[in-house]
Amino acid sequence: MVFNKKSESPLLHFIMSMFVAVIGLLIYPMYQFAIQAGPNSSLGYRTSRSRSSIYAWEFSQQLAAHYSLIASMILIIAVLAASAFLFFRGIRSERAWRGLSYGTFAAWLTGVIVQIVLVERQLAAVLALL
Repeated sequence: MVFNKKSESPLLHFIMSMFVAVIGLLIYPMYQFAIQAGPNSSLGYRTSRSRSSIYAWEFSQQLAAHYSLIASMILIIAVLAASAFLFFRGIRSERAWRGLSYGTFAAWLTGVIVQIVLVERQLAAVLALL
């Protein structure tokens, strides 16, 4: 199916995909504020391990912020590259542009899960040394 005036446009899917990709950049200041706020149950990277001490809290917030930035930058580049490919190849299929949106969200969600695994693994290793 090709886009028509009454259906969603490629621009809408590009904007949605970029918004999802930029979420990591928007979350970064939250991690920085969470370091100053100290261990709490409402802001930052919150697990029982990260709240076990001030050192664990600060370490996990800094690491989560770092991974959030890296994942966001990779996702932004991927969305720009995929969008440019679709646009310059003249692909107007709703299915292709929806795939960009859904794929971006799936990649973001996968990045969040990977971030949790990596932070917890490194936090456990650091706490074992203390």
